[in-house]
Amino acid sequence: MAALLIFLGTYVVVAFGRVPFLRIDRTAAAIVGAILMVAFEVVPLDLAYRAVDYRTIVLLFGMMILIASLRLARFFTWLAAAAVARVRRPAWLLVIVARPCRT
Repeated sequence: MAALLIFLGTYVVVAFGRVPFLRIDRTAAAIVGAILMVAFEVVPLDLAYRAVDYRTIVLLFGMMILIASLRLARFFTWLAAAAVARVRRPAWLLVIVARPCRT
């Protein structure tokens, strides 16, 4: 029963994005949900450790650093301005942004 309540509570917060009266966002809800699953012994601690994929965490952390650096350098602002400057009609902007990349 505890597992279902924890899962549903976490899922609701993740679905809506935040809980106003708790000031908790999706990331914090996922962490709190994982902690509660271990605290209520729904998932054993050793299984929780084995469930963590550290390569994925390192990849996400690296991407966060890269994106933060690009944002501070105003790269995305420049990219948006360059894209808008090259497009004559708004419909073409949609085509350019939505087209698949060819490698």
